[in-house]
Amino acid sequence: ADADTVLACFASDGPVRLAGAGIGAYVALLLAGARSAQIEASLLLPGRGFAGGGALPSPTGPTGRAAWLAELETADRQPGRSGPDPLVARCERDIRPPRYAEEFAAAAHTLLLAGPDGAADDPPWLAAIRTTGGTVAVGTDTDRRRALEALLAA
Repeated sequence: ADADTVLACFASDGPVRLAGAGIGAYVALLLAGARSAQIEASLLLPGRGFAGGGALPSPTGPTGRAAWLAELETADRQPGRSGPDPLVARCERDIRPPRYAEEFAAAAHTLLLAGPDGAADDPPWLAAIRTTGGTVAVGTDTDRRRALEALLAA
């Protein structure tokens, strides 16, 4: 909802370009696929939470509301204390099915990917969207200036 609100403000004058890092890269992918008339290109940059929690639920990971609430009570995740926001930290491990990501990538306009093309450590959702044909690899995750310049030129 926050991303949609910001998009509504910025896209009122025409299509925009998005850049997202980490969790924001996945949000940019979903937003670009769902709102393709408002977004002409997206840049997906690695960062914290980029890989997500894999393609399938983990049987050893926290499941259910009770486990999630217990996780929020740990000292480094309590609201108002320093450390990662508990809800953002939870999103870092969200399940990201490759087929789901492919569908959003196919609906989106150009997706620019910072990082080597076909890297062995690509999360499954990223490896899947590389095959959609609408993606372009630009720079590396450490060469963000070049990647941002490519986004502006897209």
